[in-house]
Amino acid sequence: MTTSDLLDKKQGPHIHFEAIGKDGREILENSHVRIRPQRLEGDMQRFVAAVQRSDIHPPSRHSWGMPSALGEGGSGAQEFMPWPAMLVIFQRPDGNFLERFGGDGQAVGDTWHLSVEDAEEQARLEYGEVVGRWQSVPIEISDHDVVGFGLRMNSDSN
Repeated sequence: MTTSDLLDKKQGPHIHFEAIGKDGREILENSHVRIRPQRLEGDMQRFVAAVQRSDIHPPSRHSWGMPSALGEGGSGAQEFMPWPAMLVIFQRPDGNFLERFGGDGQAVGDTWHLSVEDAEEQARLEYGEVVGRWQSVPIEISDHDVVGFGLRMNSDSN
């Protein structure tokens, strides 16, 4: 991404994603993605949803470590992250982040999304019917305390 991509008057702000062949030169796939304007930081919202434990639903696909297919540093021995107890969507100036947390508040994965709706859809794709209702986090709760707020809210409702 370059400054000209962000200031492009004809196409609007955008970013490029490219899949490069093994030779490092051949472009296998090229995607052009428009960036939607974000709200001002004071308007940033946060949403939480509980995730119920499920033996029926497939485990999360998030893992620690680089896959061997990425080359450098990739050992191929990936360790899968624990099942999340809480999902949080943070709206930030640089995008919307779907973050996953275990019952102990430990981070167990995150993904970037263009919109809150995209992040909610990703959660539905990964966890299906075991995702609880999304709830807005009150503005007086700091970003640092959002996970604790969500975990307390979940334990109060059980």
